[in-house]
Amino acid sequence: MTKLITQRLTNGDICLADNYFTILYAGEEQSASHTGLIKIGEIEDKEKLSEIAALGNSIQLTVTSA
Repeated sequence: MTKLITQRLTNGDICLADNYFTILYAGEEQSASHTGLIKIGEIEDKEKLSEIAALGNSIQLTVTSA
């Protein structure tokens, strides 16, 4: 039997969605409606979310392990 696992995503989460990275910066109240997102990390400084929102739709991102 397959068990459906749902997670509540929050602002600042970094997710993998198909072939894309997604950084959630607003609207965490609607996060339960999103499917197919896998949380792989989070932004440490939540005060920087407004700067992230201003980056645009396409950026180059480097990801390192902690």
